[in-house]
Amino acid sequence: MGFYEKYIEVVTGNDARTRSSVDAIMGRMDELLEDRPDGRISGLVVGRVQSGKTRNYVGLALKAAEAGYNVIIVLTSCNTALASQTEKRMKRDFSKAGVKTRHAFRLNLLENVHNEAAEDLSEPGFFFWGVAMKERRSLDRIKEWLEANRKYQPHMKVLVIDDEADNASQNSNAGSNANVADAEKIVADAADEMRECREEPFDSLADWLDGLVEMELPDEAAETPEAKALAQLKTALNGRNNGAAVLSAALDVKEIRNMLGLDQPADEEQGEYGDNLATKARRYFNVQSGSSPRSAKSFTQVLKAAFEIVEDRSTINKKILSSR
Repeated sequence: MGFYEKYIEVVTGNDARTRSSVDAIMGRMDELLEDRPDGRISGLVVGRVQSGKTRNYVGLALKAAEAGYNVIIVLTSCNTALASQTEKRMKRDFSKAGVKTRHAFRLNLLENVHNEAAEDLSEPGFFFWGVAMKERRSLDRIKEWLEANRKYQPHMKVLVIDDEADNASQNSNAGSNANVADAEKIVADAADEMRECREEPFDSLADWLDGLVEMELPDEAAETPEAKALAQLKTALNGRNNGAAVLSAALDVKEIRNMLGLDQPADEEQGEYGDNLATKARRYFNVQSGSSPRSAKSFTQVLKAAFEIVEDRSTINKKILSSR
């Protein structure tokens, strides 16, 4: 019994929906590859929340490995805890499906460690797999591993599974909305800088920023405190107040803090760093750091970029829903 069949039997309990979904995806990939001699194809799979998307792509990874794909990368959330959770689940399910160290090597793309050379790609059936966050350091590790194994690249058959295709993914409409592309870069760069800050840990603030672009904006016409807070913040962001006023409004007005989720504690820091996110944001955006000063103005720029992404996503989602 192969890895995929054992996975379907042992892990999913012979779930017919998982089997039919994975088989359909692989079948479609094979059809598309027949017309693409360069071997490069892409596709999108849509599933409801809690509909078994993770179970499907773990099965897809195993079926792909049996079909000759020997480098399998899963791109997932920029949230460190969630990315680690995804990696642990894949490792557990792979093990239950019978995958041993003689069959596969896990690339550690979440930590700064040495990853094994790709020499084993010459062995039929052996594959490399790994989970990467969509942030610069984690993605750089993929690039570094590929560069270090350049001579083995002709033997690589790569499958990339994007677990969060609606967030921080490549822009397939490059050039059609340059403003949003710029906004995505601003947010991604800001999150990277927070994670790399040497003064104190700001990972929780970076995770918050990544999550901010996933928020659903409330209806501005609704007479709710959140809607009024959003209108107030947008007024400040549109230049009627300066950056310091925006920072003050976001961190001092309770409704705005609630709307932005800034009152949640920074749970991974303790002691002097165990502040809520509002306090951390105030400290982060009111300091000078080397040659790159951080200020209330940069906080304004980041918030503008985040809201631009959210509004663009909302427009796209409305078009998708209206077309059903």
